[in-house]
Amino acid sequence: ESDLIRFVVLGIGVNLNMTSDQFPSELRMPATSLLLAGGQPVSRADFARELLQQLDALYVEYLQHGPAPILAAWEERCDLIGQAVAVDEGRSGEIRGVVAGIDRDGALLLTLANGSTERILAGDVRLLASPQPSAPGN
Repeated sequence: ESDLIRFVVLGIGVNLNMTSDQFPSELRMPATSLLLAGGQPVSRADFARELLQQLDALYVEYLQHGPAPILAAWEERCDLIGQAVAVDEGRSGEIRGVVAGIDRDGALLLTLANGSTERILAGDVRLLASPQPSAPGN
């Protein structure tokens, strides 16, 4: 039925207790884990329980109020807004721009150099180095 979600297939990957040396060298820069971020091991069972409870609460929120409050909270917490990024879209290649926000469907909105907006539905996002301020008189 087009107006009713009957099921959702969701894939989530979270590195819980990995140390930096357990990541391949090419991933050590962007990759992290909850252990590295929080400084202490995380119980897999506790994490899974909390994740499922939070997903259930978000689903109830969605049923009661639609996607708007969830997307607003997501965008509020998105620290990439206003940042220059490169998005590896796999076979399509890489696209660069500045993150403008998140749209109603959850797509990442990217402002390209030509001023157009691109909707990103999937890809690996990498923060680009911030431009260095020019020296006075340059």
